[in-house]
Amino acid sequence: MKKSLKLLTISALAVGMIVAGAGCGGGGNESAEGGTITWYMAKPVNDMSHQSLVEEAANKIIEPAIGRKLHFEFIDRGNWDQKMNVIIQSGEEFDLSFDAGTRFTTNVANNAYIDLTPYLDKAPDIKAKLNDFAWEAVTFDGKGIMAVPSQTNMTPYSSIAIKKDIADKYNIDYENLGTSFEELEPILKTIKENEPNMYPIIAAANSSIPSPQSHDFLKTTLDAMRFDVKADKFVSFLEDADELKRFETTYDWYQKGYIAKDAASKTEVNSEIKSGRYAVFGGRRSAAKTSNLYGFECVESKPSFGVICRENVTNSLTAVSRTSKQPEKCIELLNLIWKDTDLSNLLAYGVEGTDWVDITKEGAPYKTIEPKSGNEVKWSVWHNWLGPLWDQWDSVWNSRESLEEMQQLNNTAEVSTILAFVPDVSEFSTEIAMINSAYAEVTPVFNTGSMPDYDAYFAEVQKKFEEAGIDKVIDAVNKQYQEWKSKQ
Repeated sequence: MKKSLKLLTISALAVGMIVAGAGCGGGGNESAEGGTITWYMAKPVNDMSHQSLVEEAANKIIEPAIGRKLHFEFIDRGNWDQKMNVIIQSGEEFDLSFDAGTRFTTNVANNAYIDLTPYLDKAPDIKAKLNDFAWEAVTFDGKGIMAVPSQTNMTPYSSIAIKKDIADKYNIDYENLGTSFEELEPILKTIKENEPNMYPIIAAANSSIPSPQSHDFLKTTLDAMRFDVKADKFVSFLEDADELKRFETTYDWYQKGYIAKDAASKTEVNSEIKSGRYAVFGGRRSAAKTSNLYGFECVESKPSFGVICRENVTNSLTAVSRTSKQPEKCIELLNLIWKDTDLSNLLAYGVEGTDWVDITKEGAPYKTIEPKSGNEVKWSVWHNWLGPLWDQWDSVWNSRESLEEMQQLNNTAEVSTILAFVPDVSEFSTEIAMINSAYAEVTPVFNTGSMPDYDAYFAEVQKKFEEAGIDKVIDAVNKQYQEWKSKQ
């Protein structure tokens, strides 16, 4: 495995985490006694009232195998960052934690987790099932391997979804439609001219129009910074040619009325799409999955795939706390979850007959279940938050076909050459805070194209980021990058 050059030590970086939870107390100190492994996790769904039932069933498998029980501690969506910061900084004893993205890097910098390298001989099933490159993204110079990555759809993906009734009505050849703006433009024009009660395409403050995946400009741990592959250097997002094309197109479509005039004030994208008022929106890897999510039949274009970057790997991780007194048992537990398909699915779906029913057809090559949905859900943990995704039983969560597709993409996709590079911008805390603030301010406008005059706004934004010190930060990162390259 390659080693990254330095550790990102700035806690001011914005954390784009999309996790949730409400406290379900108890068990937090039991790990000190060696009887229970405590796992902090953001709460995937509001109602987790079947927790005791699921843990009781799971521990009938776990305790005989490793001599420990498992207990989850769930934390509210809005309180996750704050509460975990307090727990870590106070030195509270716990064993495992879900983590992701920039927050993970910050926690490593703050010495919250231990190096797992000495314990991975207890994880043969994890090592056998996980792509080798994934370990690079969680390896830090001077620290070691700081988390267990999950099986997840690491390959960036985008597609265009269209309401099927609209596609049928206007004979849209969606099967041969890609994700290019040029292909989509005439479809939006037709909808605008003929569907007065419908917006042609969705855009929102926190969601851009569907766009082709870039192979030339890669996202980084700093939202406002990109890696220019051809130039082999880091640049501002305002120098990302693919991003600028999206900004310009979005502005043009906003002017033409393809995008809602109040788009910049909208943040609940899924709710907006579920209203049925939008003809075109981003796809969810398959027409069936998209249709199930939004509640009406959809079709999808051919997908666009991007480069696997560090951010794609670190969006779902499990780390062992510095305060844990049983790290070896923690790794044994994680390996058992990766090894035992029944256990991983029990922890994800819940208890058979209570949280799901088996609907496998006779002679089927794989198991299919029907989990509870809507207000009936009393337990749910996403498989990639637990670790192993490819062993998921077939359900409306993911079909066997979609899981195999994601796995194949991870196995064959282009992997970033800077996957293991972690810049150290700790000396630029003031600049980072200003850059992040500016990025949060301008993103809703660029995402929706709602600026009065594009050229004037772009010049204003350039000045804003120059004053925030983005050039100084990027120059420092490029210097570190050259030093890192020389050691590879």
